[in-house]
Parts: sequence; structure tokens; C-alpha cells
Amino acid sequence: MHSRCLRLFEEMPSSSSSSLLSSSNTASAELPLIPCKLCNGVVIERVSKQPETTSRKFYRCRAKKTDGSQCDFFHWQASYAVLLIKDGFVSGDRRLELLMIALNDHGKAVESLTNSIREMKKKLSNLELVMEELDNVKKSMKAAMVEIEENKKSTAAALKLFHIIQLFHH
Repeated sequence: MHSRCLRLFEEMPSSSSSSLLSSSNTASAELPLIPCKLCNGVVIERVSKQPETTSRKFYRCRAKKTDGSQCDFFHWQASYAVLLIKDGFVSGDRRLELLMIALNDHGKAVESLTNSIREMKKKLSNLELVMEELDNVKKSMKAAMVEIEENKKSTAAALKLFHIIQLFHH
């Protein structure tokens, strides 16, 4: 069956494979909800609202552990689809559909990570500019400190002269 799925995907023109991965084809496909693999609790589907993962579907168990914390069952849509296939919850052509859903979700994950990396690069670039500015401030402060030391020496020399002049006037 796996080789048949791969052949089907490989034989498709590139425009068809990309359209299979489009959200319009995968959004309508609902994944069956199975009992939690860890505690047999109720698994629910949610959509992420976090900026890094906005609109990605995930599946988690609603049950609480004895200590009150959330059950550890959590899967992004891609890994949940693979779990359904691996554990035999779907069969036939539905497997190919779930593989397409998994690929689509992986695409969203890659896009999300790419965007996060871009944002981090921007922040790093801004941080580099701030560090450069701080380095310039540090250089200016060193120059000012040198000038202050020179002024101290000049002031000390002027005070000595002033004392000498006062001694001669008395």
C-alpha cells in the first residue's frame, strides 16, 4: 500500500500535488478522534492561537492527571495523522488523504519556523545595531574620561599656580 501511495504522488503533475497540499483540499478532511493513547481520555482538536503556530491544528487529551496537570497526549495534526495510519484507525484511500494532511501540516510548520527565524534575524540585526551604538557610546565615554583626567591635571596645575601666586602676594 505504501508503494502505491508513493507512486500515486510521484505520478501526479506538480500542479496537482501542490493542489493536493492546498488548505482547501485538506481543510475539509476531518481526522477521527480516538481515545487517548496514554489514559484512554477524550481527545479533542484545537487550533493554535500562538503567533508562532497560528492556525495549526493540534490534538490533545482533555483528561487531567492525578496531580491536576494536563495529560501529556499532544500531537500536531501531522503526527496525529501518522498515528492514525500507523495504528490502523484508517485504511484504503483515506491513508493517502491523511498523508496529504500530514504533509500540509509539515508545510505549515516549516513556514512557521521560517517566519520565526526571519523574526529572530531581524531582532539580531537590531541587537547588533544597538551593540554598535553602545560601542560608540563606550568610545565616547572613554574619550570623555581621558578629557576629564586631562582637565583634572590642568585644574591641579592651575591650583598650584594659584597657591604659589597667593604665597608671593602675602
